[in-house]
Amino acid sequence: MRLTRFPARPRGPLELFAALNRYALAAYRGERAIYPLVRELERNFSLSRDELEAAQDKALAAIVDHAFAHSPFYRRKFAAVGFKPGDVKGRADLALLPETNKIELVRAADEVLCLPKDRLRAAGTGGTSGIPFTFYRDPRCLLFRRAVDYTTFRYYGWRAGQWQGWLWGAPRDLVAPATARGRLLQRWAVRTFFADVTRLGTESYRSFAALARRYRPTWLSAYPSLAYDLAAAIEAGDIEPFRVPMVNLTAEPVYDFQKQLIRATFGEEVCERYGSREMGLAALECPAHNGLHYFMESVYFESIDRGPGSPGRSLVVTDLVNRGMPFIRYDTGDFARLDDAPCTCGRTTPRLIDIRGRETDNIWCPDGHGIAGAIVVYLFARINPGVPMQLMQESLDRIVIRIAGRPGELAGRAAELIDVCRREISPDIAYTIEYVDHIERAPSGKYRYIISRVPPPSRRR
Repeated sequence: MRLTRFPARPRGPLELFAALNRYALAAYRGERAIYPLVRELERNFSLSRDELEAAQDKALAAIVDHAFAHSPFYRRKFAAVGFKPGDVKGRADLALLPETNKIELVRAADEVLCLPKDRLRAAGTGGTSGIPFTFYRDPRCLLFRRAVDYTTFRYYGWRAGQWQGWLWGAPRDLVAPATARGRLLQRWAVRTFFADVTRLGTESYRSFAALARRYRPTWLSAYPSLAYDLAAAIEAGDIEPFRVPMVNLTAEPVYDFQKQLIRATFGEEVCERYGSREMGLAALECPAHNGLHYFMESVYFESIDRGPGSPGRSLVVTDLVNRGMPFIRYDTGDFARLDDAPCTCGRTTPRLIDIRGRETDNIWCPDGHGIAGAIVVYLFARINPGVPMQLMQESLDRIVIRIAGRPGELAGRAAELIDVCRREISPDIAYTIEYVDHIERAPSGKYRYIISRVPPPSRRR
């Protein structure tokens, strides 16, 4: 079967010049190893399922034995079920091992690590599952993750030297150069531009659209809720239209009505990708639009039926790359099914379908501007009282902050949280603390950090 891909736009002289600068920057940073990894991943698109599964079995056996040998946490956990090195030879044996969850890893802390901390790079989740989580990656894992990202950009038609737009809600990913040298690299090597998600509204979307018309990006990455709001503003005539070849959605559930409006207003193609902070980018939607193919070289997914009363099949992942802090049979907190049937695009990898997981609303202020929900999540993470929290916007001028805990234990942190909200969100909103025994999950089974019952301005007319 012929392998189908998304078409790439030919590059002009200035784009080729920027591509050379990007390569030189990677060499300067010691990241040239990314390029052979990208070529390997692209070659693997054409491999048979048998070839990919054989390599995956070998990687699974290696990471399990490595974790047993070097991590006190996994050694205890595996020994408790009678595991011995060599027992797991591949996918068929992995179910012999117990699952792992975020709370366990947070409590075990450094005992999970397989390498000294000074040889690892710290990273963290934003806390959308309820509690922020710091984890670590080894150097090769970092390069491999970058290679997967780069391969995905290329799969969707982007080529080095062309611009990318990011309509994004996670502050840690939004790099605004502060120096002349940084701005020069941004313009002639990195070539990315961002929306101002700290003050959502017509003006920030209008500025983003103006940059898109100026730079003509081939690839735009977006939170679905933000892309949909931009599409609605274009449809309403508030923003001058523009078109981009590819709009790629991730980090929140994607709904058909969102895709339809985005495609109608500014995206020639609209596709999804799936991943997390812990495992990186893991799966992408192909031209057949029939689920998301996952990178078998990087992760192994299981879709587990939890029985009656469960909102779906839990998605459990084993990371095949991170030897610094392994994630073995790790419950992602998301729900999805796996489809092993052949895909008309020609790729042979299994596909994730019916994905349900993280969902973050936006906050709207009395003066009319909005704040991306993910920004608020990071405000919460900064305070981090160590218990689940949830912000519920009841009206334009009232927000309830729900905390799973007792008033006497968390009073100081609660006062600090209100001060931060007044300063970072709006001083014109009344903030109320509500202590609860537990915070209910959404119908999808996913924890929702932000719930807003206030529609955006365009839907209040």
